[in-house]
Amino acid sequence: TATSNARTGTAAKAARTGTSSRSVANGLEEAALPIVSDRACDVGGAGAGLGYGRDFDPNTMICAGSLDTSDANDDGAVTNGVDSCYGDSGGPLMVTTSAGPRLVGIVSFGEGCATRDTYGVYTRVAAMRPFLAGTHGMPVTNTKPPKVLGTPSIGATLHCGKGTWTGAGPIRFSYRWARSEDNDPSNDEYGAFERVPGSYLGGTYKVKQGDRGSLIRCIVIARGASSTKAVVSAFAKVPGRVPGAPAPSPSDEGDSSPSGSPSGGPSGGGGNFSFDTFGS
Repeated sequence: TATSNARTGTAAKAARTGTSSRSVANGLEEAALPIVSDRACDVGGAGAGLGYGRDFDPNTMICAGSLDTSDANDDGAVTNGVDSCYGDSGGPLMVTTSAGPRLVGIVSFGEGCATRDTYGVYTRVAAMRPFLAGTHGMPVTNTKPPKVLGTPSIGATLHCGKGTWTGAGPIRFSYRWARSEDNDPSNDEYGAFERVPGSYLGGTYKVKQGDRGSLIRCIVIARGASSTKAVVSAFAKVPGRVPGAPAPSPSDEGDSSPSGSPSGGPSGGGGNFSFDTFGS
């Protein structure tokens, strides 16, 4: 059961399955964590002053834990701080009351685990209670991935087929285009996003001279009543430059203009990936 804001110093417990100083937990564990003040979370450890500052929002966040006070000059010293850690995200922070356990926080983020400077940050459940107690439609789900349609040749226009989606409507769609090098060993979801050649908002993309030898993907962002999901298509490979041919001039890197709707064409290769966000 969600409760009101917990007072500073209240003894809380976090149920966890993530990592610790030893290893990844083999089962459900429990950590005793005192609730700390918003001020302490803002400024950090007394001797460091390295808190979260503007990254900490006391209206929607709460901090808990104990800082590490072991001997910094002793390489063999065992960390004595208490905190949630990697793999614990989404877990509960609870306090015990006469009516039973009450949920006050949800594991969110931190700067490392049980450090000398910063506490663990949790979602303040009291602030989220209206959303948590509300009734929401089904989240947006992609049942057939998007696809780059058209022939990926210089001067051609590619279309982004948005695929098939379900969820509480209406669902609104927007598009991005990403480009990465064919010989880039990091050609994965991170590589693709890091090489977006501009904010192409439309469902079409005109292939330019500078795209020779590249992998082109389209990204479909679907926004429903209570969630947002982005799914990236498999890639379409643009043929490489002919040996001995001159390099493209800067004018060949012109922008693309959004227009039209997806149409048929050959499919691309590679895999698809996605991410979700939720909110009212």
